[in-house]
Amino acid sequence: MKYIIYLVLVLFVSACTDNFEDFNTDKKNPASVNGEALFTNAQLQLAVQMNTPNVNRNIFELWAQYWNETTYNNEANYDMNRNQPEQVFRYFYREMLKDLDEAALIIADNPAANPDEEAANTNKLQIIEILNVFAYQRMVDIFGMIPYSEALDIGNVYPVYDMGASIYAALETRLDAALSGLNTSAGSFGSEDLIYGGDTEAWAMFGNTLKLKLGINQADVNDAKGRSLVEAAVNAGVFGSSADEALFPFQSAAPNYNPIHDNLVVSGRNDFVGANTLIDIMTQRNDPRLVGFFDEETVRPFPYSRDPATGGRVDAVFEEGENMIVYYKNADGSDNIVFEEGPFTIFAADSMAGTRVWLGGEYGTTSSWAIHTQVNGAVLQPTFPGLIMTYSEVLFHLAEAAARGYSVGGTEEEFYNAGITESILWWGGAQADADAYLALPDVAYATAEGDWKRKIGTQSWIASYINGFLGYTTWRRLDWPVMNISPDASGWPNEATDVTRIPVRFTFPTNEQTLNGANYTAAAEAIGGDNVRSKIFWDLYDANDGN
Repeated sequence: MKYIIYLVLVLFVSACTDNFEDFNTDKKNPASVNGEALFTNAQLQLAVQMNTPNVNRNIFELWAQYWNETTYNNEANYDMNRNQPEQVFRYFYREMLKDLDEAALIIADNPAANPDEEAANTNKLQIIEILNVFAYQRMVDIFGMIPYSEALDIGNVYPVYDMGASIYAALETRLDAALSGLNTSAGSFGSEDLIYGGDTEAWAMFGNTLKLKLGINQADVNDAKGRSLVEAAVNAGVFGSSADEALFPFQSAAPNYNPIHDNLVVSGRNDFVGANTLIDIMTQRNDPRLVGFFDEETVRPFPYSRDPATGGRVDAVFEEGENMIVYYKNADGSDNIVFEEGPFTIFAADSMAGTRVWLGGEYGTTSSWAIHTQVNGAVLQPTFPGLIMTYSEVLFHLAEAAARGYSVGGTEEEFYNAGITESILWWGGAQADADAYLALPDVAYATAEGDWKRKIGTQSWIASYINGFLGYTTWRRLDWPVMNISPDASGWPNEATDVTRIPVRFTFPTNEQTLNGANYTAAAEAIGGDNVRSKIFWDLYDANDGN
């Protein structure tokens, strides 16, 4: 009887499947995926890591002093006690670079059915290389040195760290080879490419623009190389309009919405407000982008203090350097918008008329969410695009290149004006707004204060809002604008570091000291000490940090 039952079961199973191995296969977690899917995931992970404001992973919107924290202000005080360097290593190496590496191996091993498919596969490999270069450059610019020549080898768990300059040189070679091998007459990823939809011409332009970035970053340390790379990139074709820029199309539903929406809306938390560093500089110039960057509806009634004896409101006196745009009420109830430059007084009686101000949180201190200027609602939308590389960024790089005497098809003033105009238009302003702004003595290239580094650096930094790492890097390279030092600065893991100075790099991940100790020690010695004041190889000069 048992034999009969067993035979029936065997026949039943045989009827259901040809292979018993199917019972041991997890259909929801496949053992292998195609290379295109890995490439798509790498793009997503790159966009999330670049755009998330999650303080466990990305604190550059704070270190660029665009935002300030409301409650937990460790990160604005340069404290990396959440092990952010380890998270950056994890997401870049494991979630992005390893996926790109595997994608290339799978695609290269996949035999093409026809010449068109073969050409498309070749293009896929070149695009993967371009994105590799982008990711590695960003890591160098974060840490200064990273595992590169021995990275991603699963058989080598103790990779050496390579010097930043040597990595840049290797990336230049890889980028040139990828651009040379890219056939813009053939296809590539198609819809699996979430940034450009498989448009090979767009990727060629992206690659040339990346070469521009590699060149401009090295201009101080090696002017000849900077000139060569920049001019070659411009001659080959960099971004020519906002239609060319690299934006990641986040979706309206979880889990693929913009991480800003995730962290500032879905979380239900009110962790960030505008920083006074940015808002003060913008209000000094009555910058039309204020209403694009920050929420005009949350320009708060002025937070008057009260007399402890009577409980009544007292006048608010602002000393020199405290600059605001103040909204006084007219008799008809409309706003009378006035730029106030300290010292000035707002009388307590004005509060009854609904006086409002743009008020940035004092950088590094805990800043009340209720009374300070908040992030614009458009930025908080789930579909707000992920910024990878923008046209305004390119225009300011070209302005800088022209100021250095490079041949880039225009003058520094022309590119400077174009960069400001592009930024204002991108953030919802009109051409008339840009024209009026550029006519201001503090903005016009001929009359704005300082040398070209100060003029271009300040405006490039403003235009990099939301792209915090770009703004932070612009400040490190061009040394403008003047940043604030938090009065609450408590330092970071390396207590020997001067806590009155702003970091110019991430320290290496703490776990590298135990997991890759010998190579960590060698890298720390080579970079001048594993602390936040050891400069990236291209950073020659001291940036302005309030000292």
